[in-house]
Amino acid sequence: MQSKNFFGLLGNASNFLKQLTLIESSNYGWTEKYLDIKTGNYWLKYMIDRDNGRYYNLMLISPKPTTEEMINIGFSSQDHDEVEGATHRLFLDEEVERIDFRSAVIERLKQIAIPQLDPDEKKELKQLF
Repeated sequence: MQSKNFFGLLGNASNFLKQLTLIESSNYGWTEKYLDIKTGNYWLKYMIDRDNGRYYNLMLISPKPTTEEMINIGFSSQDHDEVEGATHRLFLDEEVERIDFRSAVIERLKQIAIPQLDPDEKKELKQLF
C-alpha cells in the first residue's frame, strides 16, 4: 500500500501520475481527481503555480490529511518530495480556505533546540516553512 500522502516535486508527481486513472477534471484542468486502481486510493492533482500553471502537486484525498498531519510530515518525514507537497498544501489551504497553520508551526519550533542543530539541519528547517 502507498505510504506517502503527497508528491510535491514535479518529476516524482508526474511519474506516479502515470500509474493512476483520471476520473474527474475541473477548473479547466487545474484540479483533477485520480484513482489508483491497485490500492483504491483517490488522489488530487492541483496546480500551485498560478503564474503559468506548469507546477502541480498530488495529494492523497481519501482521507484528506489534516493540518496537523501535514505539519507532522513537514517536521518528521525523511522524504523531501512528501515534505514539499505537504508544505505547499499548507500554504494553499491558508490562502484559499483561511486555515491557520503558522501558530502550530511556531509552537513546534519552540520545542526544538535550534542552536544545537547542525548547519544542514538548520537549512532543512528553514526550507520547511
